[in-house]
Amino acid sequence: MDVLITQKKMTDSEAFVKARGGGNLIGKAMYGGGKITMKQLYLQSFEVVFDAYFKPGLVERFFTRKGQMGGNSQKICMIVEGTRCTASYHEQPLPLYEADLDPDMCQDSTFDKEKIIAQAKRVAMRIMRRHSGHIITSMEVASYRPFYRPYYVAFYGEMEMGKKVRYIAIEADGYKTDNSL
Repeated sequence: MDVLITQKKMTDSEAFVKARGGGNLIGKAMYGGGKITMKQLYLQSFEVVFDAYFKPGLVERFFTRKGQMGGNSQKICMIVEGTRCTASYHEQPLPLYEADLDPDMCQDSTFDKEKIIAQAKRVAMRIMRRHSGHIITSMEVASYRPFYRPYYVAFYGEMEMGKKVRYIAIEADGYKTDNSL
């Protein structure tokens, strides 16, 4: 299956060391010495680029002359995670390349395109309003492309039918998503 992916930057041993940490102090105390099963998966994400059109804020309109105001449009790039439909801001489009992957290693998103775009738009509008102070008049989708990100999934304990297993997902491409807005 030919898909767009981000480059894997973490080795198996680095992921195992990170998994041995358990995610946090409590997890390390509970599961740090037990059995850890590692599995590599490619989870679907989406890159949504918006053209945002805005009016200058009140302060900018008051203190600048009419001829000195900047442009009234801006591009903003958002990355939406396909498993939880959470959006995060990214400075530039991610470098992607095409690869042939086994379909068993890929996990597709369960969310439809409209929900993904709506979530990305909501977070993008919040970012623009808070950081630039502009009054957004409209946002249009400039580009939308699905891609896959490599993850190591660390399962803690014995994997038995009917038993809950604790797990953490470790990004293997080096791009941390920050959705703390």
